[in-house]
Order: sequence, then C-alpha cells, then structure tokens
Amino acid sequence: MSFGEFLQDIDMGTIMHNMSEEKLLLPRLSWSRGNQCPHVRLRGIKAQQAIARFKEKIADGTYQFEDVPCFCGAEDSLIVSETDRYGFYYPFVLCLRCGLLRADPRMVKQAYAQFYRDEYRDVYGEGDRHLSTLFEQRVEQGKERYDYLKKNVVLPQGAVIFEIGCDFGATLLPFARAGYEVYGCDYGVEHIEYGREKTGLKSLYAGGVEKLRQTGKKADLVILYHVLEHFLDLEEELNNIRELLKPTGRVFISVPGTFWWVRHCC
Repeated sequence: MSFGEFLQDIDMGTIMHNMSEEKLLLPRLSWSRGNQCPHVRLRGIKAQQAIARFKEKIADGTYQFEDVPCFCGAEDSLIVSETDRYGFYYPFVLCLRCGLLRADPRMVKQAYAQFYRDEYRDVYGEGDRHLSTLFEQRVEQGKERYDYLKKNVVLPQGAVIFEIGCDFGATLLPFARAGYEVYGCDYGVEHIEYGREKTGLKSLYAGGVEKLRQTGKKADLVILYHVLEHFLDLEEELNNIRELLKPTGRVFISVPGTFWWVRHCC
C-alpha cells in the first residue's frame, strides 16, 4: 500500500477540529519577515557566518528550490511560516488533506546534500562548540536511547544494528559494548571521522543508506533519530530501509515535536 492510499480514508476535517493547539501555529507567522526569531540566541560567530552565507546562497541561486506536493499526493495547503527561526527562507505548509507539515517549496536534492555537508552544523550552532563537548553530550544521549531500546525491543544475541544519521556513532557505542554488531552512516564527514577515533568503531561511514547496503548485512534494528523529517521521498526511502531489514527486523523512529519552539521560545 502506498502512502497516498493509506491516507485516502482519513477525515481531514476531524483532524483540524481536534487540533486544540492550532492557535499555536500563529506565532510562527511573525517569523515570516525575514528576521531571526527574537527568542533565539545564536551560539557564536561561526553560526552567524554560516547563516549569512546560507542566505547569500539562497539569494544568488546557488541553492535551487522546487515545488512539491504532499507525500499523500495532495497539493492544497495552508502556509504556516515562510522563514526559519534564524531568518532564512524556509517555507512550511500544512497539507489540507492529511495534515502533514512539509517544506514547500524546498531545496532540490543536490542543494540539500551541499547544505548538510557545508552549512548544516554551523548554522545550528554546533561549529561553535568543541567537538569533544558535543561528543560527550551525544554519548549521554546515546546511553538513554540504548536503555530505552533494550527495554522495549527484544534483540537476538549478536544482533545487527544500523543507524542512519549516526553523527559521532555515540548511540551505537553502548550496543557495540554489549556485543552487538553495529554500523552507522552520516553525511557529516568531520563527525564521522571524530567518532571513529573516539569510539573505536570502524564501521561508521560518511554517506547515506547506500553505505549500509554495501556491508551486505541485514539489520535486526534500524535507528532513525531525527532523520525521517529530512527525507525528500518518504516512500522511496522507507522502501530502501525495508531492504536493509531482516524479515523480523524493527525500525526505531524519533522525530522532533512540531510545537517545541513555539512552546519554549515564543
């Protein structure tokens, strides 16, 4: 069944009626003036430089955009916001058929690849923090995710664990120490290289899902932590992930909350 077929019977009117927090969308409209959200504090000079560089690349056409329908196939939508919290062009719309939020128009695939490679971490402040500090933070977060998954997912002895968007590989580290076979991929070359050095895990690869496919392994568990929302073709990517799984394999998906910034910053 396709994503669009799955959504055919959803009553959008009921969804909108039940959105008790719908009014919270309104503060985001105030960000649609090309200015940084007044409640967001930049972490340092690298972040400011990266944001300015990103804005310039959007303005001069280095980063191309394309119009896209919703994953459910519908094109009718409501504009929620036109700029990111740091003031650069990043429009979000709400699908009037299924209620999914998406970027539209969005950057083309090649532009996203360049953005994640060259600007992403600096734009969101990570470039102004020492790698060792970030790594230790990720290690603590990785322990929490490991404890949660061990409690909720039954894994066979010596299970194969994949993580897409593994960053430093810190979430995979406790799995490796527990005797599981781990593999991770991420487009952030610097973090992958640092993670290999600090964790001792050699099975961390710079790149996408194709790197995990090249291992020839099938996974008992695939971890997607704050990754799903970055997929450009949801159905294709989920089919690719299915091919990585054993018949009894599981996928753990975590995505950021829609209203977090509104609740905490506006």
